[in-house]
Amino acid sequence: QGWHMVDNAWNFQRSDWTPSASARRFEAGSPNSLGHAAMHASVRLLLEQGMETVERRILANTAQLLERLPAIPGVQLASRTAVRRRSGIVNFTVPGQSPGQIHRRLAEAGVTCARRGDGIRLSPHFYQGDDEIERFARLLEKLLQERL
Repeated sequence: QGWHMVDNAWNFQRSDWTPSASARRFEAGSPNSLGHAAMHASVRLLLEQGMETVERRILANTAQLLERLPAIPGVQLASRTAVRRRSGIVNFTVPGQSPGQIHRRLAEAGVTCARRGDGIRLSPHFYQGDDEIERFARLLEKLLQERL
């Protein structure tokens, strides 16, 4: 619902915002023009790269994380590692350390990730390369050595 859902929508002095009895009650508010432009640019970028290229790069980044993360002392993978089960999401835990603290420190270092239960979810995408994955792994290792 939005501000167009009422009769005489341009009357901004109204105190009654009861939805119209007509189909107008289903009208949305202002269109999300910025969102439309951003989505158009995102789809164009994906199509220019080609979805096969996007998929290959995402799975390569996932494979690199699945190899690199368990090599960091204390890190345990929560994601399934079977090739047919892989996606652009990798979850890991660090038993004995606060996932909230790990998430906070990673965010402070500029890493976009999400806290999921007792772990951290990474979502590597096609525009990230091997160097970025390695920099992340070194950062995580350093943060864990500091014991957060």
